[in-house]
Amino acid sequence: EGTVRTFTTGTKVEDEIRKVVENTAAAFGAKATLSYTYMADPVINSDEQLVRIAQDAVSKLYGKEYLVDVPTMMGSEDFANYAAKIPAVFGFLGCRNESKGIVHVNHHEKFDVDESILPRGTAIMTQFAVDYLAKNAPEQA
Repeated sequence: EGTVRTFTTGTKVEDEIRKVVENTAAAFGAKATLSYTYMADPVINSDEQLVRIAQDAVSKLYGKEYLVDVPTMMGSEDFANYAAKIPAVFGFLGCRNESKGIVHVNHHEKFDVDESILPRGTAIMTQFAVDYLAKNAPEQA
């Protein structure tokens, strides 16, 4: 048994793993079958309009200097299951605060959140909602 995380969509990874499994078994005179279950889609911010609205919300409230490109990462995020069905955008709200000793990443035993950042996150989501509705809500008669 095992798990796979990939930035590739489609069946390419499954097909390659199947070849390795079957050929490895064949090399030892055996047969093997791969049972592959797709669990979660990768989080990919591919909706350009939503990405632009989110970035504009941050810029309006706090300035462009608060926008940071985060390197592609192998997150395991259930949010992707929602985003596969409805338009969505995923972002990070930094909660690191060295002056308070809040410096550990989320899976570290000493991870903590600087809760003083939460009102900013709420403001960004609110600005996003206002801007999204201004561009997409039907006109009232």
